[in-house]
Amino acid sequence: MQLEASGWKGDQRTALIAKASLATFARTMARLLAHERQFAIHALKLNGKPIAMGSVLISEDQACFWKIAYDEDFASYSPGIQFVLAFSKHQTAQADIALTDSCAIPNHPMIDRLWPERQNMVDLMIALTPRHNGAFNRAYARAIMVHSMREIAKKAYYRLMGRKVS
Repeated sequence: MQLEASGWKGDQRTALIAKASLATFARTMARLLAHERQFAIHALKLNGKPIAMGSVLISEDQACFWKIAYDEDFASYSPGIQFVLAFSKHQTAQADIALTDSCAIPNHPMIDRLWPERQNMVDLMIALTPRHNGAFNRAYARAIMVHSMREIAKKAYYRLMGRKVS
């Protein structure tokens, strides 16, 4: 969390550690899941010091690449990309891991170049009663509206903050 907070996420107050309750949740989750071998933190080190780190959630034979952070002092060497390449080698060597989800949004500028294969994911809503279910139709319409509004707000926020929309 310190590495994440040392860069732009810290400056923008979006790092996990920026909000005490979120940091407590992440620490507790990591500790409890690590005890069950369902959480790991990997690091790319230079002279014994981490310059990029990533956390992974593990469930049975699947892993989720949850968070990544890098030391911005080494940004010109692309430590995040170097980390993902090393992490990819590590994951493919794990006989007990069948799939690792990048957890990246579609068309992510870094992940899509390094992990070009994508598995389509969908949200699925199923009505519990047949046809003409007004409550279901309203819930569906609301879900679509919320998703659309979130995308619009996200794009506006990124533009205002001078960040690239990915």
